[in-house]
Amino acid sequence: ETVYALIKDALYLTQVKGQLQFKRHNVSQLVSIDISDMSNPKLLKSVDIVGQLREGVSRKVEHTIYVVSYISRYYYWGWNYYGQSSKGQKEQAWVYSFNVADPKNLKLVKSFKVFEGGGYSKSTDHSSQSRYFTGVTIAATSNALMVVENWRQYGYFNGSPYNCGSSVSLQQAVVTLVDISDPQGSIKVHAKFQTYGHLGDQFKQTYVYDKVTKKAHYYGIFARREWNTQNCSGTSITQNTIEAWDVTDGANPVKVDELAFGKENETVRGSVFDADRRTAFAITARNIDPLYAISFADPANLKITSQVDGLSGDMNVFRFINDKKFLIAIGRDNSSACTGFG
Repeated sequence: ETVYALIKDALYLTQVKGQLQFKRHNVSQLVSIDISDMSNPKLLKSVDIVGQLREGVSRKVEHTIYVVSYISRYYYWGWNYYGQSSKGQKEQAWVYSFNVADPKNLKLVKSFKVFEGGGYSKSTDHSSQSRYFTGVTIAATSNALMVVENWRQYGYFNGSPYNCGSSVSLQQAVVTLVDISDPQGSIKVHAKFQTYGHLGDQFKQTYVYDKVTKKAHYYGIFARREWNTQNCSGTSITQNTIEAWDVTDGANPVKVDELAFGKENETVRGSVFDADRRTAFAITARNIDPLYAISFADPANLKITSQVDGLSGDMNVFRFINDKKFLIAIGRDNSSACTGFG
């Protein structure tokens, strides 16, 4: 019996001047472990994967394991990844496929770079433009990986010293769908598109293929916090939107509908998709949280089917329990009833 595990921030045990030392290489690893004797597990093989890993972003298809890693422009406390200079490191994400038919000989089948770089900053005497990477969000279904690059763009222009000029701040999400259905380990991009907003975590997106209609759709929940100014006065927007994209033809993805939800100045927190019931559950919050049930039974007609208002707390994680009859929510209690444990 064999267990395959994915590890991030691996430590190497090396010998330096006759002394054993742990050295951090800032890489992740795929490892195979023999557990036929539960009292004496044995490491069979380890393979380095450059970048960081997150939970829920790997899939095993027969004898192939697919995994996504990502690299921020700067590692924690300024550390760069092993083998890269801190100046040359760029934000990026990679998809890897490994053949694990022989647990003692894990083989890299293919690696694919989803994106690299894209940020910039430039200015003149009267204007400036910049684009900053704010993180990557990754999720997986049985046959697809979803990689979302989150970016913020700034722009400023002032044509006269006698006014305040104009400025704008926008959020942009670039979505890449990667096909991982091949048991032999081939990797290919199925679709790529961009939209407004920020996709906050892996639970805010899913991919659904309908075997009856032969249609494929991507659903994402995006939060927008944007502002602009003109002649010393400004406006801002805080908006939560669920979007439906028809990705049947990956070369020509089409947004078929979008639905804004939530009250003024509320941002989306916890969420979960139920593909069987074609329903997404999402909660928005300031101090009191409304919970929304949003139907995507018809991708071109997204609609709120029910909502519960007045839930107290900052709920960030949802899980189905009892055969999907209930949702359990985890978060921070903001009510006056919780006075702590001191």
